[in-house]
Amino acid sequence: MLHRLPESPSLDHLKHQARDLLRELRDGEEDALSRAADHLPRRTQGEPPKLNDAQLIVAREYGYASWPKIRGHVELALAENPSLDHLKHQAWDLLRELRDGNADALTRAADHLPRRKQGEPPKLSHAQLIIAREYGYVSWPKMKGHVELLCAEPEVEPDDPPEVQMASVLLLGAMETPYPRFSLQREGVDLLMTLPDGDVAHVAGCLPSFPNGHLFAEWDLPLPTAKIWERFLKMAGLTDPSLASGMIRITRGRFPPTEWTIKVKRDGPDKLDFSLSLDRVDTTMPTRP
Repeated sequence: MLHRLPESPSLDHLKHQARDLLRELRDGEEDALSRAADHLPRRTQGEPPKLNDAQLIVAREYGYASWPKIRGHVELALAENPSLDHLKHQAWDLLRELRDGNADALTRAADHLPRRKQGEPPKLSHAQLIIAREYGYVSWPKMKGHVELLCAEPEVEPDDPPEVQMASVLLLGAMETPYPRFSLQREGVDLLMTLPDGDVAHVAGCLPSFPNGHLFAEWDLPLPTAKIWERFLKMAGLTDPSLASGMIRITRGRFPPTEWTIKVKRDGPDKLDFSLSLDRVDTTMPTRP
């Protein structure tokens, strides 16, 4: 009987199913033996059941050809937003299983490390290479570099003048909020950001909390408000005082790449209204190195 994986599958739950089935097989329970007969037709009669037998039965009952296949599917689902920490934990867990002589772990090593010497003590680099190859990469550094690319924050060029960096950080921060619009207002040397719910924030205080805002965490100089203002006017094509509205187009490279249109409206000499629109999301995964 085929089962269907839930939308948010749990690898721990599948492991528990396999262990429970192994115990039932060893106890000779009729239902468990019937499941084994259905999914392990080549198993030798009377052969003592092993954990990898139970894992294979569970995998096939969910429609997967092997335990590594279903495990890989679940791990990819868990890593929908790729995380290098998640992959590192997998490698450390696998290393521990290899050192404990876990049958499934040893099978994975045999599949992906055919040149490893028999009896060679397992190392972290072995586990990392197995994980990488199970995800379709030729090496751990290749996978690591790809994941870091997918998870990278949009860059603010460190050589740009402070006002250029600050304007970019402000816009990137606005894209992270759930609000479709905001306003900026000059008050002397201060710059205020007003959100649709009426909240008003001093830009100098909130900059460090935005993407790439760490660049200004220790900023102890007055905010270059006039230059930031000029930068926004230039970006929106509003350097001509007679123009009332303009537009900024931004493409964010962080996965998934997005394209934004930001309409900018001049509301007097010291106030700009920004309206954000997400035009496109490219969910195509980049080609693996």
